[in-house]
Amino acid sequence: QRLSTRAILAPASFREQFGHLKDNDGKSVAAKFSKDKWTTRIEDIRFDPSKNHKIIDREYLNLWEGFGTQPVAGSISIYEEIVGTIFEEEPELLPEYEKFIAMLLQKPWIKQARYLLARGTMQGTGKSLLIELPACLINGTPRGEPSITRASHALIANAGAILEKNFNSSLIGKIYLVMNETGPRHKELTHKIKALVTDPTIQIEEKFMAEVTMPNHLHLAISSNELKVLDISRTSRRDCVLPLIEAQSDLYYKVKTMFEKFDQEGTFDEYRSHEYRSALMAYFLDYDLGDYTGAQPPLVGNSKLYAHNDNMSDVEYYIDNELSEV
Repeated sequence: QRLSTRAILAPASFREQFGHLKDNDGKSVAAKFSKDKWTTRIEDIRFDPSKNHKIIDREYLNLWEGFGTQPVAGSISIYEEIVGTIFEEEPELLPEYEKFIAMLLQKPWIKQARYLLARGTMQGTGKSLLIELPACLINGTPRGEPSITRASHALIANAGAILEKNFNSSLIGKIYLVMNETGPRHKELTHKIKALVTDPTIQIEEKFMAEVTMPNHLHLAISSNELKVLDISRTSRRDCVLPLIEAQSDLYYKVKTMFEKFDQEGTFDEYRSHEYRSALMAYFLDYDLGDYTGAQPPLVGNSKLYAHNDNMSDVEYYIDNELSEV
């Protein structure tokens, strides 16, 4: 009888859990399973998105299972209307956003030296829509939630659950992490986020388990309703700050009107459909990256300059903007 499980067990744990099972001759099923010539024995676990093989070098179990969305060419006019409106005042930032997603999907094993930041006090302006899109394509689900049928290599979580807790085993096997509501604790979180963006390895800590070092394939996106999110300067090289939609601005009313129309016409149902995700996956897999390697810093748009100013005290702002002109 075939014994199958999605659990990953060391030999001792396997024997402990299944050692009580006996065959018709009264012999241990676990012992027979362990000694069977068809049983694959692995030495360790790895997560390598550059290889599609489940078993690497006949010794390592690869946790990478690919994407939950298959590419099928089709119209992406809804997406084009959304990004065309949100990026209307800073169109130069749209390629920065799209290159990040395209590289993530085309070459997920390449660690990009940037993260996405969507901030602003107004809700309903597309912050989550923009940064959760890669999670939807990676997991193959309408809102980027975990799939119930396959491994999910993207995670959407509250920032506190990732940055403030001692255990981070939820990051195992992930290439994309969305952190919502980082809050105003920007200075104390900046160094933690920097490590997730730039460090080649990540320390995984799980309760009652020894700490494990794994390659860091994570790509980050942050969404917050706070303006003082992180310690950002105009010269920092990692921050890809998406357009800031300010309250009562012309752009705010344009975006609000667009989303209200989508709600009335049921457009979001189409946008979140399996067919539409497939069309978007095809678009990003065919996206021309040009000379982008993932190492280049993102362009500095007005939204990043606003983030720089918002993080300064009154004295710092005066020195930066007044005395620098003297």
